[in-house]
Formats: sequence, C-alpha cells, structure tokens
Amino acid sequence: MPAESPSRPANSAGPQGLRGPAFALFAATLALGAALRLDQFTLQVLLDDEWHAVHQILRRGPASLVLELGHADFGIPLALYDWALVQTVGLSETAMRVPMMLCGLATIVLFPLAVAPRIGRAEALAFALLLATSPLLVAFSQVARPYAINVFLGWVAHWAFLRYWEGSVRAGAVYAVATALV
Repeated sequence: MPAESPSRPANSAGPQGLRGPAFALFAATLALGAALRLDQFTLQVLLDDEWHAVHQILRRGPASLVLELGHADFGIPLALYDWALVQTVGLSETAMRVPMMLCGLATIVLFPLAVAPRIGRAEALAFALLLATSPLLVAFSQVARPYAINVFLGWVAHWAFLRYWEGSVRAGAVYAVATALV
C-alpha cells in the first residue's frame, strides 16, 4: 500500500475525485446555489449606493471615471463597464448586475474544486454547501456593487499567491492582476 502524501488527504478529490454520489451531491449543491442567486434576478431595481455609478456615467466619460479615484463612492471598473453598456446595448438593472452574478456562480463552482485536493472530498462538499447557501454571498451576487467580484478575485489572488510562492511566475502575474482589480 503506497504511503499517503501528508499534504493530500486519503479521501481527496483529484480531477476524477467527484464521481458517482459525490458528483450528484456537488451538482445538487450547485443547483441550489444557482437557484438562490438567480431567484427574481431580472425583477430587481436599483437601490441605495447602486445609483452612484449611474449618476457618474451620465455626467462623465471613461477618462474622468478613471481619474475620479472613488471620491463619489463608485467602483471604477464597474463604472467603466456601465459606461460601455450605455454606449452599446443600453443600461439596465439586470445588465449592471451580470458581472456580480457571474462571479457569485463561479465562486460556488470553483472554490470547492480548488480546495478539494488539500482538504478532501467530503470537506469540499460541505464547503460547497456553505458557499451555496450563505445569505451574504447570495446577496452579493444580486447587487450592482463589487462585493461578489471582490470575494471571487480575493480568493483568486490567494490561490495565485500560493502557486507563485511555489515557483510559478505565471501565477505571480495572475496575483498582480487580481489584487489590482480588487
């Protein structure tokens, strides 16, 4: 019997670790998380701070948005995205929230898969369930504020830094980009 690696639990989920019942549980957890996030997504209206970006993009161009540096309480990358929407397909509440929804959905899929080799399949499935049902993460996915993006890119930066520390120069570049965007 081969010795187990100390950094990898015996029940770990490698690339083929989610088969059979584990895959079914993971798929059900993802479906639950997606259903919670997508429920009434297209029916929402802008609230509170979500209006700050709208006011800015109606008065300013992209260069002015970049130079503002957040004095008017809006995220520069999202304001540029919203400005691009105005110039192309038109601005809507749903379109403003799409990047956050995508990051929220990516979080519930990718994070458990990323940690499974280190913590094990059962623990990764429990982590997936916690991510999928977290009220705060569900809310972050549904608002036109950068919180879901920050959660996602913060984890990407953490993952990339670990890979960079192990010697991957490419991961160092991913770390730099993710931290700059956060």
